[in-house]
Amino acid sequence: MKKKIIISFLLITGVLLAGVIFYLNFRSSPKYSLLQIKNALENHDYAAFEKHVDVDATMSSLMDQVFEILKGNSAAEDKMAASWSYFGAGLLDIIKPQLTLLYKPQIQKWVERGKFQSENPFSGNSINPMHDLWKRAGAVSMTGIEYEKREGKIALIGIGVKHIHFDTILTVNIKMRNMGNYWQVIELTGLAKFQHEMERLEQKRVDLINKPIIEAMTNTLKIANFDKITDDHVGQPKSVKILVDVQNTGNKIISEYTIDIHLSDIYHFRNKEIRINTENTNKSPENLAPQKTEVLTWPADSTMNHDPWLHDTPLNEMVSTLSIESIQFSDGTSLRLLQKWEGE
Repeated sequence: MKKKIIISFLLITGVLLAGVIFYLNFRSSPKYSLLQIKNALENHDYAAFEKHVDVDATMSSLMDQVFEILKGNSAAEDKMAASWSYFGAGLLDIIKPQLTLLYKPQIQKWVERGKFQSENPFSGNSINPMHDLWKRAGAVSMTGIEYEKREGKIALIGIGVKHIHFDTILTVNIKMRNMGNYWQVIELTGLAKFQHEMERLEQKRVDLINKPIIEAMTNTLKIANFDKITDDHVGQPKSVKILVDVQNTGNKIISEYTIDIHLSDIYHFRNKEIRINTENTNKSPENLAPQKTEVLTWPADSTMNHDPWLHDTPLNEMVSTLSIESIQFSDGTSLRLLQKWEGE
């Protein structure tokens, strides 16, 4: 009997000891520190948040990655993106401390106000590249920890995130360092991959939304003919005008429209984009009635385009791609392509 009691006591002691060891190990694990960050956000406790997140190091990492994203986007139209790409990493190293000083108080207010699900701490500037990054990331919810890898005092945690509008789980990587009895976030990695995947998903949604609009446009407006005329006065620059026959193939009266024309040579060495609308052509002030055709001349009136390639290249050596961007009807309705996904 005593032997059974001793065995039972040892088993219970072993279970309790294992539980204590597990608990102590868990308390000193990266997962537990991530849980403390979550609690800090929910309790608006910036001191606890700052203990488990090296804000300066994390912000520095974010800025480096945002800069790389912007630098890699050669077609960036954003003014801030273009300027960052132009001045390069040297200037970024100079302004990074100032940007950190600018953002850090906003992050503290963001944590203390408890609006971390809806308020953007980088929303003060409309041309702020961090604003768009946050706006995109703010539409995701965490699904859990996908993996954990450790190398000495550094841990890499993969957090699964799901965009509220897309049935896709992506991974954001968090780098943490061992501070002794807790772990601290020092870097968010893989943001470029996250950004590119989000752009792909957003473009896929844009294409899906635009598909019926494009079909409706195709059934409403037709480019019946495309031609050009040249003007070769001695002593004057070579000049050219584009002629486009536009036909209303629908059943509603059209008041305005915009057409994009992409021209290239047959070898695709040279190309030119032309946007034709009711303002930059000689379009008649009258609306375009159903089943009627009108001839547009670009550029409008007496002006001429002085593009030597457009002047010299024969039409049979040009490849033209025409796309309709928008159609406005006289009854106030319109067909317009969605250019960028802004959420539902």
